[in-house]
Amino acid sequence: MKGVVKIFIVFVGLIFSRAICADVLSVTNKRSLEAVLDKNELAVVLFYEQDREIRKDKATNDQIEAMEKSFESAARSEKYVRFIRVNLAKDKLDDLRQEYRIGTTPIVMLFRRGLPYEEKGGQEEESTFWGMKRGDVKSPVVLTGFRNRSEIVEFIRDSFNEYIDEIKQQKREEAAERRARSAYYGPYLGVSWGTPYYWYPYGYYGYYGRPGFYWGVGW
Repeated sequence: MKGVVKIFIVFVGLIFSRAICADVLSVTNKRSLEAVLDKNELAVVLFYEQDREIRKDKATNDQIEAMEKSFESAARSEKYVRFIRVNLAKDKLDDLRQEYRIGTTPIVMLFRRGLPYEEKGGQEEESTFWGMKRGDVKSPVVLTGFRNRSEIVEFIRDSFNEYIDEIKQQKREEAAERRARSAYYGPYLGVSWGTPYYWYPYGYYGYYGRPGFYWGVGW
């Protein structure tokens, strides 16, 4: 019975941990990674290596798991940036290593509009940005080595703060537009003297401002 309870607790823990880490997307192939990058204005990718041999090395494995937790924690605070992790130890990912010129891992790389982010040149010029390919970025902004949450967040904000502010402003404008539309087309109730009105929208409407009660429904 105790064994069953233990298995149940582990199972619930796994489900709960996956729910908590839902902000970090794990990608296993190049096509999936490129599809996600193309759909998100801003993205940050953690490239790391963790296979059976590395898991046998407790010290290294603990460092990798600690950084993954730091990455997940950063994802929960940076909701306008898409967080992705890629285990380069998986099969068929050597092309990613070559395309993004990845040497030692772990390495955190920033992406904007599907391309590795380059702070100076290239992406700063919109006319050249749209004609670029992923392999054209020569000096991407990266963070190498094992890092904690604060270092990851600081790294992201130093490069993406301006773009994050633009996204926030856009979200605020969209929310204001939705509220205005809802207020204009939503249900209404007022006080006045009304006469029945049988055309769209249906209801009793105020007539020459006489006191009384009227109602109406419209959208």
